[in-house]
Amino acid sequence: TLAPDKKGEKIFNGKGGCTACHATKSESAQPQPVIGPRLYQAFGRTETLSDGTTVTVDDNYVRESIEYPNRKTVAGFQAGAMPTFKGVLTDKEISDLIAYIKSLK
Repeated sequence: TLAPDKKGEKIFNGKGGCTACHATKSESAQPQPVIGPRLYQAFGRTETLSDGTTVTVDDNYVRESIEYPNRKTVAGFQAGAMPTFKGVLTDKEISDLIAYIKSLK
């Protein structure tokens, strides 16, 4: 069986459709799509949100962003651009996606 991060990578590249909006490699290796933030080395990073507050990218923030993407929009990105995946992906699939995003170093 696949490790959680490998399962998450399959969801990211397939069912989740995440690659259309999020880069997963360094800027030199993969130009950033303009729709969503770069996820490469995102875990532990502090992001400034559109309302001027900041958030640390951690499990809870990523889960909330997948389920309720319009609650906390990263500054410079359009609110409402990301659809919700609540009810589309299972809790386990979201956990696997989080494991994949954590692995992007």
